[in-house]
Amino acid sequence: MAFEFARSKMYTEYQRQKFKEVFADGGCWANGKRNALAGFRLDFGSGDPRNVCGVPVFGKQTNNRAHACSVLAAIELTGSDNIAVITASEITVRT
Repeated sequence: MAFEFARSKMYTEYQRQKFKEVFADGGCWANGKRNALAGFRLDFGSGDPRNVCGVPVFGKQTNNRAHACSVLAAIELTGSDNIAVITASEITVRT
């Protein structure tokens, strides 16, 4: 549902055709606790070699950091490609 919201509200159909979509998501097991473990995944589309899952997060282990790291990784992996990063993280979109 959050992905669909981002798609419908953030950019138009014309922009959707102009940019390559990448889905970026992060999560954290035991978020806010001492034994927390955070990671993220990127999905560039079926069969794309840049797709990754379970990438550990550096620094403090939180869900917000995992989401932010997923977006940064998407940008780093694409270089100069025109991309639209789709994320469920409202806080990441706002910063």
